[in-house]
Amino acid sequence: MSCGTGANLTASRGYADKLKTELAKIESLRDLQFGQALDYPVLQVQIDRERAGQLGVTVEEVGRSLTAATSSSRFVTPNYWADPNSGVAYQVQVEVPQHTMSSVEDVMNVPVMQNGAARPLLADVATVSEANAIGEYTRVIRLREGVAEWVDVRRGEVSGNSIEVFGALREGDIIVRRGNDEIRVGTRVTSFASQ
Repeated sequence: MSCGTGANLTASRGYADKLKTELAKIESLRDLQFGQALDYPVLQVQIDRERAGQLGVTVEEVGRSLTAATSSSRFVTPNYWADPNSGVAYQVQVEVPQHTMSSVEDVMNVPVMQNGAARPLLADVATVSEANAIGEYTRVIRLREGVAEWVDVRRGEVSGNSIEVFGALREGDIIVRRGNDEIRVGTRVTSFASQ
C-alpha cells in the first residue's frame, strides 16, 4: 500500500506512523513496515566557514577530504594504471580501511588540507553529530515551462531501460531522464529532457 507524500515531510511521517499504528490493530495483517528507510543513520557535518577560511581551507577541500576518507579516491581523483603489455587501463583506487573510520572521533580526525598537511583536522573547522535522515527518496524531475519540479513517485515494473512509475504525473509531462539532486526545484533546465 502506498499513501504518497506531501510537501511537508514531517507531517507525512506523522500521518504514516498513525496509519501504521491503526493498521497494526487489524489481527490479520502481518509484517507492517515502511518500504523506505526513514531513520537512516548519518553524520551531520556543520562547517564553520569563517574558521575554515582563517585556516586556509575551502569547503570544497573539506568535502573532498571527507569523501576520500569515508569512501574511495575514485570519487575524488580517478587514477588509472596502463598495463604496458596489453595497453588496458585499470582503475586504481585508495580506500581508508573501514575499521579505522568507525566513530565520530575518527571522522573528526580527518586532515582536510589538500596539500598533504597533517593540520587542520575536520575538528578544527567543523562540528560532527549523529543524526537520522530519510534513506531514499523516490522521485522524478518534471519540467514545466523549462523549470524543474520534483515529483514523488513509487516504482512499478522494470523492463530493460524503462521503469514504470506512479505518482502525480500526467500524459505529456516532460521528465528529465538523467538527473541528480543538483537539479533543485526551480532550476531552469534547457536540455537533456524527453517526453
